[in-house]
Amino acid sequence: MDLGKFGATSEEIATYQKGIPKKTSRKRVQRDVPRHGSGDRFIKGPIPMEWMRAANTCGRRSVSVAIVIWFAAGLQRSNPVKLSQTVLAELGIPSRTAKRVLERMQSIGIVEVEFHRGRSPLVTILDVPVR
Repeated sequence: MDLGKFGATSEEIATYQKGIPKKTSRKRVQRDVPRHGSGDRFIKGPIPMEWMRAANTCGRRSVSVAIVIWFAAGLQRSNPVKLSQTVLAELGIPSRTAKRVLERMQSIGIVEVEFHRGRSPLVTILDVPVR
């Protein structure tokens, strides 16, 4: 490229280039993972990645329902868990959406669900079926 076409001398160009800050590599700052405080709610794990991957195939909001299931399991310290309106409200999941997703999860075999009119569904978390 002919810099003379731009009407600047090589000294002027060199002076200009000295004023441009050079790109510097930014060092990543290592930070601790956020932890829950005393009295804060949290999701108890570990949650198997294969189970979450299977749950993810069950449509919209399926990951939210999966997280609520595991949250309820940690909260109630049991399997099966009762998936009440209060627990679903933690992530703002409507009960009809939860029912639709639970039916899909049951069809692929990662949960067993007992539905009863007027009561919260009883959800049993299962191992991911071997394919």
